Amino acid sequence: MFSSCQERLLDEMVVYSNDFSSLDLTSINSDQGLVSYNGRNVLGFFNNEGFTLTLNELPPHNMVKINVELYIHNFWNGNSPGVEGPDIWKMEVDEEIIVNTTFANTTCASTYCQYQSFPENTIRNFPPKTGADKIDLPGLFDQANNNGLTSKYTITKIINHGDKSILLKCYDELRQENVPVPREDESWSVGEIIVSVLNVR
Repeated sequence: MFSSCQERLLDEMVVYSNDFSSLDLTSINSDQGLVSYNGRNVLGFFNNEGFTLTLNELPPHNMVKINVELYIHNFWNGNSPGVEGPDIWKMEVDEEIIVNTTFANTTCASTYCQYQSFPENTIRNFPPKTGADKIDLPGLFDQANNNGLTSKYTITKIINHGDKSILLKCYDELRQENVPVPREDESWSVGEIIVSVLNVR
């Protein structure tokens, strides 16, 4: 978790936690609002869009931990090039790219497979849904009765950080030029965001 085996965690404090159950979007600037998915509120559904979270007046710290509960909906095509990919998801912290990866929500066949980069950054080749917490969730729109077309991931990043403010940005670069309504073919949402500040020595 830390860069050296000599480092140890002195303290950790949660400075932001939101599962959207209270409908609170304070500190969030988003292209989309809250919607209902699978019996709960999520932030989304995004397609070539995203959100930012701005936190100020952070207590003294030298690292920050970010947890994002990410839902990948419908027909993401991973690393596939052309009219339907690659399908990229990114996270930035203070304008530095921390996550730059792809997701595939398809099924591999013996003769053809659309690989994804997650859990690494691009470009790697992992089978679809690698690293997912759940792979049997219902899809969206006309796929709402089709279990297995949403995958849930937990994105966790610990980075060096000591400023009094932080800007978190999550967004996508999706391609689906062969469908009439891109959002219904591929989208994503967020179920929870937790930001903690750490002191490590």
